Amino acid sequence: MVDSDYQSRIQYGWGEEDLRKTLVRWATSVNDGNREIVLEDESRFTVHCYAFNLKDPELVPQLKSFES
Repeated sequence: MVDSDYQSRIQYGWGEEDLRKTLVRWATSVNDGNREIVLEDESRFTVHCYAFNLKDPELVPQLKSFES
């Protein structure tokens, strides 16, 4: 089901370009100096989707769990 309010929520909370910049910054932080692990896939971007390729999913760090 398409979320008809998606665009306004992203624009309000992030701004489209700020969201993309944040995701790119994250992808860059995952990459080490010698290997690109996470890359933007601009050919698959849409108005509602930013796409990334994982060169080697095993090298992507696990999310840390937070205890409350």
